[in-house]
Amino acid sequence: MPTIARVTQTVTINSGALLSSNIDLRGAAAIGVAAPTITSGQLYLQVGIASGAYLGRLHDPNSQAAWFWNAAAGSASMVVANVHPFLHGAIEAQNSQANLRTFTVVTARG
Repeated sequence: MPTIARVTQTVTINSGALLSSNIDLRGAAAIGVAAPTITSGQLYLQVGIASGAYLGRLHDPNSQAAWFWNAAAGSASMVVANVHPFLHGAIEAQNSQANLRTFTVVTARG
């Protein structure tokens, strides 16, 4: 089985904030996100072409709405596929975070 190139990044959402630091998506076909214990609510993935200038939330064609992850007060991991046209992203929280939150993001080439 061939090895798929992966890059691990750490992004943060500051205390009281909704948006994480930048995720470098260049060359990524899919991303995996490991979330720490967070303030409950939905997480979204904002995507764009330039760092800090996001075009909006990633759309989910299956639900015809923005892609989201219902995150409860506990850590978890998930995978998002088909992000390859976008070069940058950020995790958006529905609710402001009570403390600094650190996410591990693994990008994988397809």
